[in-house]
Amino acid sequence: MALIAAVAALAALVALVAPSPAVADEPVWERIECLSGTLDETPVIQETYALAQVTLSGSLNCAAFGKAKFGFARYDSRNYQGLVYEPYMRPYAYTAPTSFSIGNYVERGPVDFALCVVTDYGVRIACVRVTRENWESKLYVFQMKTVDPMVDRSVRVVPRDSSERPACGHCW
Repeated sequence: MALIAAVAALAALVALVAPSPAVADEPVWERIECLSGTLDETPVIQETYALAQVTLSGSLNCAAFGKAKFGFARYDSRNYQGLVYEPYMRPYAYTAPTSFSIGNYVERGPVDFALCVVTDYGVRIACVRVTRENWESKLYVFQMKTVDPMVDRSVRVVPRDSSERPACGHCW
């Protein structure tokens, strides 16, 4: 009986000391105070098989030396926060303005989400809404206010090696 109690105590001790599975920490986001910029007209390129590509282009009235970056956040009803995927983050230019242009596909089927250029967890420079009613519909993109309830939320940076990436790979 004493042996069983000793083995149980040893097993409990090992369970307490054993390392738990690694969880990816949120990446460190080097940020600067950048509060202004513009978003150009957002073209939609319709392709075959119901694929469409959306490109965000514009400029930020900021510059930085070092590791400071800005990102592109996706806001939808599935997440409480906007998601900034680390691979889509961009460094600032060394002299202002910082120009940017990034294009990605939009998944097939009905969609309704927003994209914003973000420079901090709660700073949105400009936003667009991306909608498609159904599989056969055209994709629409239109500018929206940065205080719209759909995007008036903080963002979270999703690490490069996270499984939270969009299911379609290189898409918004």
